[in-house]
Amino acid sequence: MQIPYLKVWDQVERDHIVSLSETIVSLESSTLRLPLVDGAKANLQSLKDAIRSAADVTQALASVIRSIVIKAEYVNTLASEVANTARNERCMIDRCKELLSILTHMEVQDCSLRTHILQLERQPP
Repeated sequence: MQIPYLKVWDQVERDHIVSLSETIVSLESSTLRLPLVDGAKANLQSLKDAIRSAADVTQALASVIRSIVIKAEYVNTLASEVANTARNERCMIDRCKELLSILTHMEVQDCSLRTHILQLERQPP
């Protein structure tokens, strides 16, 4: 369930960077490139609209960023749980190996003792 999020994370990050870059360029275009010398005049309504639009885009971007952060935190939590589970499973596998080794040794001893008992039973008194 978490793997699809991890697979698309790179694309989401690239899209976010592109969107952020385009927003910066848009904000710069609408505010920083105004001629402010030699009695320059600007259409106040256009300037208000441009700033309002930039603010709307910024708010929308902030909302998207919050959503991405929430998803990233969730994926991070899941990744931590997967790492802990993998670590616990590894410990259990190691313990199983130890127990199988002990069991194998006990089986060899059992066979040896049974063989020894059979030999003793077949010896003449």
